[in-house]
Amino acid sequence: MSTSLYLVSSDKITREEGLKFLQDLSAIDVNEQKVSGMICELPAVVWVNYLASFVLEESDEEELAIWRSELKANPCSFYELTLGKEGKCMELAVKIAREGMRRWNMVVDDLDEMVYTKDNLDLILDP
Repeated sequence: MSTSLYLVSSDKITREEGLKFLQDLSAIDVNEQKVSGMICELPAVVWVNYLASFVLEESDEEELAIWRSELKANPCSFYELTLGKEGKCMELAVKIAREGMRRWNMVVDDLDEMVYTKDNLDLILDP
């Protein structure tokens, strides 16, 4: 399992919406220019970085097709979650992902082999 995840959305998430998302998650060390911050529920720590649409330039057609299929629309906005090594970081990442899924049409890519929807996201917790 990767220590990073992508939150992939078909919604065009604005910089302002991205900052509001971080604020609502009580992020600390927020960088407003990069739209990034850290979510802590000690000892769990997850860094959240808004990537906008830059991921599309680096993605291959297979990845794009999988995201399109799961989203039922074209992907256009991305967050990267980088998980700390202590505590229940994956549980915190799932909490962050669920909040994103509540706001936007979104899936979670574990950057390994699976893409999760809101219906099967709990499977990511089973190693």
